[in-house]
Amino acid sequence: MKKAAILLTGLVRTYKKTFANFYSNLINTNTPSYEIDIFLTFWDHTHQRGKLGYTTEKRKLCKKEIEEIVSMYKPKSFKLLRNYEEQSKKFKKKSHEIADKIGTPRHPDGNVLIENGVLAQTYVWKQAFGLIENSYDVVVKTRFDAASQKIDFDEIIEKKFNCSGPSHQFSQYKLADVIFSSDYKTMKKIMVDYHDLAASNNLPVPKSGYKNIFQEFILKEFLQQTKIDINYINKKVHIIR
Repeated sequence: MKKAAILLTGLVRTYKKTFANFYSNLINTNTPSYEIDIFLTFWDHTHQRGKLGYTTEKRKLCKKEIEEIVSMYKPKSFKLLRNYEEQSKKFKKKSHEIADKIGTPRHPDGNVLIENGVLAQTYVWKQAFGLIENSYDVVVKTRFDAASQKIDFDEIIEKKFNCSGPSHQFSQYKLADVIFSSDYKTMKKIMVDYHDLAASNNLPVPKSGYKNIFQEFILKEFLQQTKIDINYINKKVHIIR
């Protein structure tokens, strides 16, 4: 039987609302063919997102919530990321260094898009991948606030960036980063090497520059320069607020 690792990363946000969907459409639909291990990597803080994407209710998780999350998902391994405020300051400082090199996002949030969408996000990706001790046939990255249609792991193509996300994301960027997957070696490049480039301020830049400094454009350029083709798995994905 083939082996799959599912990595849930980032802020836990609306995990109670997405838990049933996660088990039904990722775990249960694939267990006949795959032995599946779950790995969790999440911050000791969380917040909700308002209708326009604004942060609300930023708070620290209590011990009971952390225990509940681990009890619900029953991961093979998990990592609680602490020092949220301290890390955020580091990401903010680094985001300005990156902006000085590749440009500032033309968006009301400015460098916050680099701070959160590139640095904080890829930091968690690297921490999550580090929990895996053995190679897997398939590695899948998803989010605690994502709900999707059934995703068949047999549709995942080796050496490609197999991705699904909200329809507007792919239509705009020809790429989605809410749920993505590949073989172990390819996922290591995406979840570890990509962060290392961001942390060292060596993100790839296209010859003509970026149309805008959004995380999707930066990730897409990394994939192109690393020669990892994009395979869009056309499944509906919703971010649950």
